[in-house]
Amino acid sequence: MTVPFQSRILATILYADIFHYPLTVRELTQWIPFDKTISSRLVQSQITALVKKHRVGYTPPFLYISGHKKTIQFRIERLAASTSKWQKIRRTVKLLTCIPTIRMVGVTGGLAVNNADNKDDIDLLIVAKQNTLWITRFMATACIELFSKRRHPMDIHVTNAICLNMFLTDDSLQIPKKEQGWYTAHEVLQMVPLWERNHMYKKYLHANHWVKKWFRAKYKYQQQIQIPSYNTSNNNIKWYQVFEQPIKKLQVWYMRKRRTTEIISDSIIRFHPKDARIWIRKSFLTKLQRYKVPLDKKYNQI
Repeated sequence: MTVPFQSRILATILYADIFHYPLTVRELTQWIPFDKTISSRLVQSQITALVKKHRVGYTPPFLYISGHKKTIQFRIERLAASTSKWQKIRRTVKLLTCIPTIRMVGVTGGLAVNNADNKDDIDLLIVAKQNTLWITRFMATACIELFSKRRHPMDIHVTNAICLNMFLTDDSLQIPKKEQGWYTAHEVLQMVPLWERNHMYKKYLHANHWVKKWFRAKYKYQQQIQIPSYNTSNNNIKWYQVFEQPIKKLQVWYMRKRRTTEIISDSIIRFHPKDARIWIRKSFLTKLQRYKVPLDKKYNQI
């Protein structure tokens, strides 16, 4: 089954609606699930048709599911909250440039799309040089503890706390096959890289080129962004690798009483006690069914 283009647009807006996030026309064009180049004229004509059918509302510059105009206020309020968080995190991550084993630092979660609440924490993804994952985490954690506010596992009040919840090595950038779907493609492409070494962000995108089958327009856009870059000689980090395994053993021992569903290895550390894909998938499928929006087999992996 080939899904009508209007259904693709509706599915895109419905997905954003899960997060009370109306889209601009430009954002919609980037996030329509399509593996071919999309003309802006086609998008505009289909939006006009959907507005006439009262399936989509349009209050410039935002598009939303008809009847959900209130989501505009949510987005405006969260944009204001996100602005102050960006000021804080940009200052903080500059501290991490002193750690030569770090290859990239990026913001994930709601803040990455300016959709963070005042009370939200700030999620970071850190890419480390291979064979330095655990010592990188140790140094990054120490740095944030000393100079900023780090989120701890049992914290209740986490406003602006920095959550170091995902570390990858530069030889393990690709998302596992079983996780490659609509939600994860979104997460990959909406991550905002704050700084990099050795063109790491383009390597990250290339390793996850599978996202092009979902959101080709967004993938092409992300390839063009400019990122602050810092250089580090590989010779400067060789001695760090000597301490990698002892530091790993120490951290794993320290974590032993708190372990739940975290993923830890020599190439990935991921702290997500609750898998967001579960509730997001359920909510998305419910919306698709309610609004009678079909998805073909290719895009049914949410």
